[in-house]
Amino acid sequence: MSDASIIPDGTDTVIVLGSKVIAAYLGAANLPVRVVEPLPGQLADAIADASGRVHVLMPLMSADFDALHALQALVALGYRGSVGVTSTALPAPGMVLAELRGSANGITVDLLVLPMAADPPDHHSH
Repeated sequence: MSDASIIPDGTDTVIVLGSKVIAAYLGAANLPVRVVEPLPGQLADAIADASGRVHVLMPLMSADFDALHALQALVALGYRGSVGVTSTALPAPGMVLAELRGSANGITVDLLVLPMAADPPDHHSH
């Protein structure tokens, strides 16, 4: 039996934290979701204003972002939805996922290991 709850139905909101590249990919993919990129300090408002099911997508780490800190902020806000954490290849993804889930306190966390990509897809050129 498959879990249809993970299939976007046009009313879902994806909140993207810490990555303009992830937001660009989602926008270019033409998925039936609303993509929101809250500014620092506006995460609570973004969650409150979200429609449908809410999913959070973020990188594991970047120059000015850390998924563990973001998970702690989500827990503090009472968020209990799903979080996808993206990363390129890791030597021990299971250990990383266990650490993320250990900090999640009621949040469903999945690690999405992606191939390296320099630029989002360009749907304007053929």
